[in-house]
Amino acid sequence: MSSQMLEEQEQTIGKFTTQYSANLSEVLNGLGGSIMLTTYQAGKVITVGLDGKKIVQLARSFDPPMGLSFPEDYTC
Repeated sequence: MSSQMLEEQEQTIGKFTTQYSANLSEVLNGLGGSIMLTTYQAGKVITVGLDGKKIVQLARSFDPPMGLSFPEDYTC
């Protein structure tokens, strides 16, 4: 991600920091997917996944508090 993109993301969602376990990329690779989480108080949805072997995160802000929900027959 370029420094300009990082600056734009910080302006859009506010700056935040994350820390990962040393084996997170191995876990994500084993899952073959991404992890989504929500922050009730900060109003963000964050997706953590892999780009090759590099961990990437994508965060989006929402005004009201929210959670994640999927239909009963949906495979996540």
